[in-house]
Amino acid sequence: VDDLVSIVPEEGKKLLDYIRVYGTNITRDELNTIIKDLLIVPEDAKSAFESLGINPEEFVKDIADNYTYNNIDVIEKYSKLVFNKIWETIFEDIHGILVSNDNRSFVIVLNTDSYEKAIRAYNIAKETLPEGANVHIFGEHIMNEELSSFGEKEASRIQLVSTLSVIIITIIVMESFLASVLPFIGIGTAITMSLATVYILGHLGLIDVSSYSRTLLITAPLGLGVDYATYMVRRFKIELANGVDYLKAVEIALRESFAGISASAFTDMAGFAVLALAWDFPFMKSLGLTLPIGVAYVYVSSLIVTPSILVLTKGRKWFWYPYDIEKTKKKLQSLRSIVVRRLSEPKVASALFIVIIAFGAFMGYEAFTIERSHDYTVFLPINSKSYEAYNFYASNYDIGSLIPIRIIVEFEDHWKNHVDVIRNLVEEIKNVENVAHVTSVLDNESYSSKNGKIVGIEITLSVNPLSLDGMKAVQSVRKIAHSYKTEDIKIYVGGEPEASKEIEDLLDSEFYGKVLPAAIILMFITLFLTYRSLPVTVIILSSLGISVFGGLAATKWVAEYMNIPIPWFLPIILVSVIIGVGIDYNSFYINRVRELMRTLNAKEAAERASAEFSLFIIGLSFIVASAFLSMLVSESWGIKEIGIALSVAVLFSAALGAYLFLPVVSVLLGRKLWWPRKKF
Repeated sequence: VDDLVSIVPEEGKKLLDYIRVYGTNITRDELNTIIKDLLIVPEDAKSAFESLGINPEEFVKDIADNYTYNNIDVIEKYSKLVFNKIWETIFEDIHGILVSNDNRSFVIVLNTDSYEKAIRAYNIAKETLPEGANVHIFGEHIMNEELSSFGEKEASRIQLVSTLSVIIITIIVMESFLASVLPFIGIGTAITMSLATVYILGHLGLIDVSSYSRTLLITAPLGLGVDYATYMVRRFKIELANGVDYLKAVEIALRESFAGISASAFTDMAGFAVLALAWDFPFMKSLGLTLPIGVAYVYVSSLIVTPSILVLTKGRKWFWYPYDIEKTKKKLQSLRSIVVRRLSEPKVASALFIVIIAFGAFMGYEAFTIERSHDYTVFLPINSKSYEAYNFYASNYDIGSLIPIRIIVEFEDHWKNHVDVIRNLVEEIKNVENVAHVTSVLDNESYSSKNGKIVGIEITLSVNPLSLDGMKAVQSVRKIAHSYKTEDIKIYVGGEPEASKEIEDLLDSEFYGKVLPAAIILMFITLFLTYRSLPVTVIILSSLGISVFGGLAATKWVAEYMNIPIPWFLPIILVSVIIGVGIDYNSFYINRVRELMRTLNAKEAAERASAEFSLFIIGLSFIVASAFLSMLVSESWGIKEIGIALSVAVLFSAALGAYLFLPVVSVLLGRKLWWPRKKF
């Protein structure tokens, strides 16, 4: 013992004194007394023990009793005590983020650099956890891989469904197998060439091609090409039925169809091309650079390949089987548009015109009251791991923790001189609806820059920040934050929710302030130069506007019924596509009216044009609508919504152009419809 005195620390020398007294044959009771005497909680530490709900003297006693008598599990007792005491404080920070709101699940955050490693971790978790436990996984690598793999499968599936549905409906409309297929060989070739051209341009780095522009590059030119070629075949059939030989029939069909097809094609290309004006947005720029290429190819094909095939057929019976020209001739001789004849009565026409305008106003109101969402998960494949995991997290956690809002406050001097400002800002943000957590430099000084002049505030919402309610909260937070801005205090609001909202504002500004006006001007010029009529140009553009409103209104109703968000950029896509597609039906109808005005009065021309082309145009609209409805086979709600909006707008456009708006206006205005044109 004496030898140990020189090497034992001061705190241990008291133990040596006990060994001198008791020797080595110490009893349990003596050891218990020694431990209690040796273990002394410092005075300055007692308050910390008491704050955790621990009596210092009882703590020492329990340790001594556990060591000497082994009659109490000190670790279990005090772990529970401490846990229960501090849990509420810690839990407030992690509840809803790392632990679910119902306390039945938890999150593990992994940093991986590849999809394969993430899936490996996922499989390990499934193997490790007990039976009955469910495992979900999502993150950047998972979503990117699933979007890529599902996107390739969807493009093939949509292309197959789109092609089959277009062919089937075309056969029904054309009343013939070969007449539906042979002229469209050129369309298939044109689409293939457009895809190849886009691939080459993309490979050379001249344009960017997104998966969505690739999908629309198939569906939009396919629908438009069918329109152009079918219109040509229809005119050819009418001329044959009128007794003209096949060469003359092709010549007349090409000559008389040229204006209508050209007006449609150049307006289509102009409507799509102006999207490239939004060059700051790759998605819109990609559509603007790729879609006109597809339209140009099918336009040239319709004017060259389709007439060439018609010449080769010589208009023989086998080409029109199972229908024939004699039946068409008899049908044209007795053909009358009962619907248009009744609607063309002056009183009925005037009333219908008012109804259409009122209907358009109502649809416009519905369209302008659409609440657009920034929730991009609407484009995740429904059956993917990411979609399943995201929905689970959104239902059981504070989804806002994935994409927090961040505020940066920059002072002229150290932030500790502005504690009241920070505290007031934090408290005001906490009162915003759907704000779940607010963390600032007051909670953690790591939120401060090294010089102390810049501090950060992180806001987590209880709802998806990209949802409608989330974006409202984002805007409220932004408004509050900027209200603290002074000459000495700079405020910056960031994070993905704020960035997404800024992108919407910028794209809306680009599209509605630059792209759409340019498109309308180009369309106006194209239509006016083609038909040389101001009223015709205005009426066609008005018809397109009502069609767009109808498509948006229908999408709004479906989205509300299905309780799914509407992508914020859907109206832009709809306007862009319908500007092109919808022009066809109006142009085809009014072009036939123009022809008939050479020998008939306005009422007779409108009735005859409707009799010859109304059902045909409605059939065309079903062809194009079926191409867009093929998007319903997609596993993404976002793609489905785009398909619904486009198809409904197409059907509206055809109905207005062939049966309602244009025929009624043609009757009401008569030859004034063609001002200032004099020759037809």
